[in-house]
Amino acid sequence: MISTDNGTTWTSRTSGTSNQLKGATFGNNTFLAVGDSGTILTSSDNGTSWTVRTPAKSEVVNGITFGNNTFVTWGYSGTLQTSSDNGTSWTWHETNIGAELGAGTFGNGVFVLKSRDYGYTLRSTDNGTSWSVDRDYQLSCGSSVTVLTYSE
Repeated sequence: MISTDNGTTWTSRTSGTSNQLKGATFGNNTFLAVGDSGTILTSSDNGTSWTVRTPAKSEVVNGITFGNNTFVTWGYSGTLQTSSDNGTSWTWHETNIGAELGAGTFGNGVFVLKSRDYGYTLRSTDNGTSWSVDRDYQLSCGSSVTVLTYSE
């Protein structure tokens, strides 16, 4: 679905995949949508048509964000991928946390991802090339993070 009037009305579009889509973002005049089985779709014509892209690995992708000319996806078992060419190609990053990543954002030059459970926070200040991992054990039991945002 797309809107050209700030969400007042919506128009249905065909994505070209039968996989469930779980996240979308916009950057560099390109829309990207992500979902099950590593689905990554791009559109450079405001969502009229979509191109299926090949992920670095076919893992479930829960979300995507954009910042500083870089797209970052996240998903199951700490899966993490980056693209600096508008989603055409992807680089896999191993996190070794074994926890599902559920939310992410970009702000103030930093990508921040949170695990759904287990209290993990991942941060990157170099456009996703390297990631620091912290764990807050107070958030590791019973918390489920699914939305994260940045505000100045």
